[in-house]
Amino acid sequence: MKLLAKSALKTDQIKARKDLKADGIELILSGQDVIDSGKSVDTLAALADDWPVIGLEVPDSFNGVPVDPTSRNKGVREDSQRFLQAAVDIACNVAGRANVEVYLQYQCLFDNQFDDNGTPSAFGWAPVLGKIREFHGELAAKAFPLKVQLENTVPVSCLVGGNRYHCFATTRPRDFKWMDVPLAFNIAHYAQALYTWVNVKSTRQRIVKDDAKNLKDNSNVYAVTPDDRKYVIGMTKADVRYGNLLQKNSLKEDVKAAITKEIINVIYAHKMLIGSVQFSDCLPGFGTEDCEAGYFGDKGMIDVPAVLRAVFDAKIPASDDRYEPFVPAIPFIIPKYKEQDYNNPVNQKKAFELVREIMATAGSRKNGT
Repeated sequence: MKLLAKSALKTDQIKARKDLKADGIELILSGQDVIDSGKSVDTLAALADDWPVIGLEVPDSFNGVPVDPTSRNKGVREDSQRFLQAAVDIACNVAGRANVEVYLQYQCLFDNQFDDNGTPSAFGWAPVLGKIREFHGELAAKAFPLKVQLENTVPVSCLVGGNRYHCFATTRPRDFKWMDVPLAFNIAHYAQALYTWVNVKSTRQRIVKDDAKNLKDNSNVYAVTPDDRKYVIGMTKADVRYGNLLQKNSLKEDVKAAITKEIINVIYAHKMLIGSVQFSDCLPGFGTEDCEAGYFGDKGMIDVPAVLRAVFDAKIPASDDRYEPFVPAIPFIIPKYKEQDYNNPVNQKKAFELVREIMATAGSRKNGT
């Protein structure tokens, strides 16, 4: 398992992370970075001497348009597909020019935009998963042998051009198992999805016939009010069960403990599918505000140390058991915290200290000390 630093593709930010002595770095690309592919490849290839692992995270929007390779809108769909294919080309070119391990991660922000009544343009779930699986297969084949991961998102996603979007697919880890697509597991996003499912209210909002076939019945349409305005979201029956279970568990223990337990269950259940874990805490909320995720403090929804211990404890049989019979299942862990000054990543440094403290404790337990 390798601990990676997190940065934008900016020289000052990358330089500020050298003192972390990380095993590599995951870089958030901007839309312009993808468009200026030649310049980006030159910059990335030059990092190989300092960073033996380079992960690339593709933004979920560009030019104010959501990245959605499955969109009903032909223009959005084709532009998104070209955008993601261009990102794959960057990753492959970097790997070809430098002696460095490279992987790619992306996130879909589905273009199911809410109207003035808080109703999204579509509720499709299973049909969208099928389209994602097909497109991801094409993307992974183009990138081979590089690994390509898809990040989980939240039901009511953040702003793009002042709008909110409903993501009915890729909010839950079992979607990735069904698609057989490697999961870049963002624990803050999953906590926000769980919080949403706990706080929904049933609604009899009318939906169009095509969407009704995907939902099967109106009992799977629910409302949330993250900003004092009602948004109607689709939920599977399993989502409803998870919400009810978390509500019951939170009566016995606090919500933080219930959400943390569910995140840990996912890590153990899906360890073979998880390509990386992006960790941070988040404030209670639906993932609709920029300030909610990446939180570092004592008022969050996740027991981050408990989750990290589970990440280190999740093992698989070693391919060569002459030295160790089992090895960590999850290849990469990456802190993803907000900073007041990204050229002085104070929270990321604290996160590294926490990880190394837990690693040392795990080593002591293993040696019986």
